[in-house]
Amino acid sequence: AGILYLTISRLVIKPIDIVIDASRQASRGIKPGMNPIPGRTDEAGLMVREFYDLLAEIHEYRTRLEEKVKEAGKEVEAAKEVSAQLEKKVTEANEALEAAKKSALEKQKFADQGGKQLSADASKAIAEGQLPVMRY
Repeated sequence: AGILYLTISRLVIKPIDIVIDASRQASRGIKPGMNPIPGRTDEAGLMVREFYDLLAEIHEYRTRLEEKVKEAGKEVEAAKEVSAQLEKKVTEANEALEAAKKSALEKQKFADQGGKQLSADASKAIAEGQLPVMRY
């Protein structure tokens, strides 16, 4: 009975324990080490070997994915910075446009008032005979 237990333990239970331990490590993001039973050519050895290969591929995929996420995060931050700079320039351009518009309106108002005053002064001067009237 003892020999049977040792044989079953070595052939079945140990490989299952190895797979369980490796899957726990993988779930925590730890890359599995080398196959702990490389000399085994039976089904249990094949199962452990294939499982370790699968975990290694998953770990590589996860590492590449994390790198891509990090790169994408940097690109998003750069885009936010460019967007903020463009927004600032648009605000400055709008403020300059409003100032130019206000200045143009003030100049137009001044010109209108000056023109009316000049016309009134000329009419008064003509009426008083101070300016000659030119007729063509």
